[in-house]
Amino acid sequence: MSDETNEHTTNCNIRKQKVGGVEWTYIVKDGFVVIGDGSSTAIPKSTSGKIAIPATLGGCPVAKIGNKAFACCDKLTSVKIPEGVKCIGDRAFLCCESIAKVTIPKGVVSIEPFAFSHCKALTCLTIPESVTSIGNNAFWLCGKLESVRIPGNVVSIGLEAFVAERIAVK
Repeated sequence: MSDETNEHTTNCNIRKQKVGGVEWTYIVKDGFVVIGDGSSTAIPKSTSGKIAIPATLGGCPVAKIGNKAFACCDKLTSVKIPEGVKCIGDRAFLCCESIAKVTIPKGVVSIEPFAFSHCKALTCLTIPESVTSIGNNAFWLCGKLESVRIPGNVVSIGLEAFVAERIAVK
């Protein structure tokens, strides 16, 4: 589920569902939902404010925030990721410049490369104990993020995962 090509080639299974006034684009793979389809955003880029990603879509549990799922959705200010998500994909929230708070639930194991890169307003972030891998540039240029606590279970931190002027990694 982690590479963009895999998600993109599954496009024959693209689904849409409206939840809470937002139309979600997703794919179902092996009975689990991947938010986004790997080639376009999961929600309209004009979506603004706070969003809570649904725990299920089409009767299936959400297991991954797909590659580029929210890329350049620059009017989002807060994102709540549901329990059950195991992976936050490559460039999932790239350039979401207004996001100040992200809630990553227990159960997420992997934060892939560039997942939150260029989230310039991000100030509040908690990485749960379940995370074992943080990809290259995952929080690159999150200029307002001042400190991050790395859980003891993390065994892999990619190159330049936390690059900004003020970040103190603990």
